[in-house]
Amino acid sequence: MASSGKSGSLKPTDNTAPLFLPSNINNQKEEGGGLRMPRVDKSLLDLNGHWEFPEQMYTDNYIGFVYAMQNKLTGMKYIGKKLYAGMGVQNKGVESNWKYYCSSNKLIDADVKVLRTAGFPASELFDLICLEQYKTKGGLSFAEVWSLVMAETPSNYNKFYNRLINGVSWAVRERVTDRHKTRFFEFLER
Repeated sequence: MASSGKSGSLKPTDNTAPLFLPSNINNQKEEGGGLRMPRVDKSLLDLNGHWEFPEQMYTDNYIGFVYAMQNKLTGMKYIGKKLYAGMGVQNKGVESNWKYYCSSNKLIDADVKVLRTAGFPASELFDLICLEQYKTKGGLSFAEVWSLVMAETPSNYNKFYNRLINGVSWAVRERVTDRHKTRFFEFLER
């Protein structure tokens, strides 16, 4: 696993004052008024970035992957998907931030911002697991929705950050793999 240059793991502080974010991050705004995500030193990342997976990712025409995260302190889980490269007019084929991407969830994103600002990788607080890679957009989307449905995330709000399963229509040309199912159920049993 990649290192952030800091040794050890996060330790709770006895500081009860309001959160101070070093490096003037409080003054760094992005579009929409939110705080900008601190940069990741990409030279510290492994081939698979911070993702736990038994083989090299982003090979053999795979377009993306379904992932699962678990907060090591609270046990809360999240399921999502990520494309390896852009598919739009402007970014088609341009590699995405998949190696260090965490989530679009605002609660997770806020925790990751604090970690990275303090010089820690997201893996200090979260287990980051690639469940499976997919070669088609329909297969990728279906596998994510299948995972969310199997975990019953909307009704397990005390266990999952996920709140919605969006009703989207797509052509499914790829089944959820047996390996995906095995790794997914192993993740749920954690």
